[in-house]
Order: sequence, then structure tokens, then C-alpha cells
Amino acid sequence: MIAEFLLNPKVKKIGQNFKYDEDKINKLGFYLDKLHWDIMMGEHCISSETPKSLAFMTSTRTLEPYYKMEGKQFNPRKDKIDDFFNYCGKDCCCTMEVFLSQLEDLKSIPYGTEHVEFRMQLHKAYLEVDKVGFKVDELAWKELVHKYVNWLVKLEVELFEIGKKYGLTNPILISSHPQVDSFIYETLKIPKRKGTSEQVLTALIGNVVKDADKVRACEIILEHRRVDKTIGYLKARLDYDNRMKTTFRICGTENFRTSTNILEPPIRPESIGWAFQTITKHGDIGQDLRTQLITDNGYVIVNIDQSQAEARVCSLLANDEQTLKEYDTIDKHAYTAAKFFGGTEQQYSKRLLGYECPERFVGKTLRHSYHLDIGKHEAMINVNTDARKYGILIRISEWKANECLKILEKDTPKIKTIFHATIQELLRSDRRLFGTFNSSRYFYDDEGRDLWKGAYSFIPQQTVSDKTKYVLLKIIRYLRDVRVVVESHDALTMLIRTRVVDKRVEQIQEWFDEPISFKNSSIQRRDLVIPTDVEIGENYCDLRKYKRKEVVA
Repeated sequence: MIAEFLLNPKVKKIGQNFKYDEDKINKLGFYLDKLHWDIMMGEHCISSETPKSLAFMTSTRTLEPYYKMEGKQFNPRKDKIDDFFNYCGKDCCCTMEVFLSQLEDLKSIPYGTEHVEFRMQLHKAYLEVDKVGFKVDELAWKELVHKYVNWLVKLEVELFEIGKKYGLTNPILISSHPQVDSFIYETLKIPKRKGTSEQVLTALIGNVVKDADKVRACEIILEHRRVDKTIGYLKARLDYDNRMKTTFRICGTENFRTSTNILEPPIRPESIGWAFQTITKHGDIGQDLRTQLITDNGYVIVNIDQSQAEARVCSLLANDEQTLKEYDTIDKHAYTAAKFFGGTEQQYSKRLLGYECPERFVGKTLRHSYHLDIGKHEAMINVNTDARKYGILIRISEWKANECLKILEKDTPKIKTIFHATIQELLRSDRRLFGTFNSSRYFYDDEGRDLWKGAYSFIPQQTVSDKTKYVLLKIIRYLRDVRVVVESHDALTMLIRTRVVDKRVEQIQEWFDEPISFKNSSIQRRDLVIPTDVEIGENYCDLRKYKRKEVVA
């Protein structure tokens, strides 16, 4: 009876954060024909900044007094089961009442209904993606454990040797923030700052500390934290089917990007897996972790990402056709590096060198910072933090970051005079900005820099992320033999059967190549096509540029 009810297409099913619930009922052998509405996703479409819990929505959208403690405090040994059934009934009734309230709100938002219809399709798609995961190479995992434990010990020894020069008699526990604080500011006599976070130490290295030993001590502490965090990844348990998994949060960010998390209670009884989006493909540590994630027999790993996607959207919004053209005709980030450091574009070109040199990395990072109007101090920290994280040997000062931002403003003035100015003008008249794919976001911050910075990122991030989701939905619907493992904002990573990889890549690229319409955007522009890059390989780290028919069935 329950199975027939759940599969009955005449009955519309409404839930709250239902990806969790549907995974559980699937494991009991029950399945839905489809989910009609998830009120968490509905609320996200209406106001992406507000909390999405049923308790909050009940408080703001219904007249039901707060009741969630009734479920948390229920004790089956002494309380009546009717009390728990009553609590569950309130959950159901409030979910329905919130749904009806959301329908009314969406009527007053232009394209609101179309927007939420697009989002609701993501429920089933990410439910399937969550189930895939990667096969793990046990030998590669053991080698990584050995490497990182030794690495950690070497860093601790090196730091102690530096400390002895300044009177340190016993090694410090680097994982202890009070001990690190005392070591940095009392033992090394570095000018006092508040705490020893990554941002604080990065700023000290960039602007204040000049002594080589003291600089190295700060770098060791930051490196130790990264290595220790990596060992934490290596301790992660596999899911019960012996695959490394992640779970996607569809409503992960205010700009409609997803986020990932480990599988932890109540999704699983114990912590399992990784947050895949945090495992970068750049640098020694991110790449190392990826080597143990391998393909299945008969499959290859294929990664398709949109090339310089957000930068292209920003240039389009700025009506900067010249820069848009340059993204296709030159290595724009190498060109920017030449402006910053002298020399020629060819000297820093990734296409000619075969890798990303430090100067090009700075050009790329600071261009993204400039597009979002990030100031000189934060830009310096972004460059230095990411360079350290990715194993790129370069560091810039706050002064250098400021000089580079001035060059970018001179090189692409329309970003500020058209894109940024238009966003500010729009928000002064209406706090709801409209992006592509009928998406919109309401902004609550007071007028000022924080409001502007958040608004500058909305349309570029939402557009690129939703284009990826649009293709994901196509794959889930039409290519049943393609298994999507990771969605990372501008890219999809998939397991594709070796014998059909050419056909599938061609079809997926066709979907990515479909023009993005800006006709319903707050800043209306011509359609935009973002080109894609394709990589292929047998593990998640060693991906090579895809060449058609390189794989023989």
C-alpha cells in the first residue's frame, strides 16, 4: 500500500530537504515517481540568504507556535507514542502550509515560478550523483599515508631547529593555537596581531616579516596545518560499498552554487567520505589526494569545464567585447602577467610553457579579484594563500597587489564604469537582482561596499553554476550510461564507458555550447557561449587533454 502510494503519479509529494529522506526510504525499498516540491529549495529561490530549516519557515510562514522540541525531547520509554505521532503530524501540516505560502510569494516575483521549476529538477539529479562516488586504489592510499606522516615529522623538526635559535628549549605542539601564538609573538618577537589564523600569518609574511628564519617559521606552521588536514582526509572512511563518497547541498550558497560535505549523522551513523569540492586539482596536496581516486573497469574519468567562465560573464556584463574576443585569441592571463611583471605574453603563456607559471597565476587571481572589486589587502592574501596551497613559488606584497589592480583598472575600465556602476544603480531601485535561467536573489545588506561586492559576484557565479546544472540535468535524463561523480561549479567530472566516450563527450559539449540567454537578466546582454576544455584519465589526478578517438574500445 505504501509503495503504491509513493509511486502514484496522481499524488504530489512535498518535502523539506527531501534528498535526505528519499535516500533513506530508497534503502527500505520504497521509491517515488517524482518529488513535486522541496520547501527548502522553494525558500532558497525566494530568499537565498534566509535560513532554510523547517523550524524557521514555520515561524515566518505559519501561525504554528514553535514545536520542534517535542520531537527532540521524546523518550519512547516514558512518553506516549501518540505524542510523537502528533509531532510528526505537525511537521507534515506545516510543510504543506509553508508550500502554499511560497506559491503566493513566487507569484509576485518575476520568473519566480519558472525559476523554482528549474531548481526542483535538481533534487533527483543530485540524489543520483550522491550515490556514485569513486573507486579507491588501496596501494596509492597507503603510499600517501606514509608520505604525509613523514612530511609532518620533518616540518616539526625543522620548526624546532628554528626555534632553538631564539631560545626555544622544547618542541611546540603546532596544533595548539595558544602555543603557536606564544611562539610567534613572544619567542620570535614578531609584531603582535590578533591570533595566528592563515589570513593573519599570510599578511605578516607579505607585509611585515622580513627575516628569513621568521618567514620560514610562519610558512612551516601554515604548511603543517595543510599536511595535518590532508592526513585527516586520508583517515576518511569509505562508504559501505567501498567507494569514496560526498553529499551535495543543492542550496549550499546564496548565489545558487552547490556545496559538498562528508556523509555524517544522520546521513550515515558515522563520518564517511570527503567534501569533494574542497579537493583542489592544483598544488601538490590536492593532486596527491586525487591519485587514489580511480576509474572503474571499462570506464574512464572525463572532466569537462567551462573555460574562463566567470571572467567571460563579467566582461559581457561590462559590454567589453574586446576583452571577450581576447579570451579566445590570446592567453589573457599571460597577457595580464606581462603587464604586471614585464616581458611578453608568450613568456608566461600556459599554452607554450605547458604549465602555469607563477606570474600567470598572479595575473589570473588578481583579475578575478578585480572583477569582484576586492581591495588590495584581501587581494594580496588571496594570491599568497592560494599560491602556498597550490605549491606555486611566488608571494606579493600589499603594495604590489595595489599596483596590479591599478593596471587592471586601466586595462579593462568598463568593469567598474559599466558592470559595477550598473549593479549599484539597480540595487538602489530594487534589491532583487535577476540573473540567467530565471534566477534571482534578494539582497539584505545595508548600502555600501559589502552589498556591492556580494552583488557583483551574483550573476557571474549563478550563471556559470546554473549552466553546469543545466547540462547535468540533460545527462541524467538522456545519457543513462554516464555517471556524474562531481559537480564543481564550472565543471562536471564523470565516469563514461570507454567504448562510447567519443559520442558522449561530443553530446555533452554540444549541451555546454548552447548559448546562455541574458534576456531576463537585470543586465540584459547578447547570448553568450562559453567554450569547454575536456580532460580524460584513469585516476582523478593524472588527467590529460582529451583527443577524439584516442580511446579504443
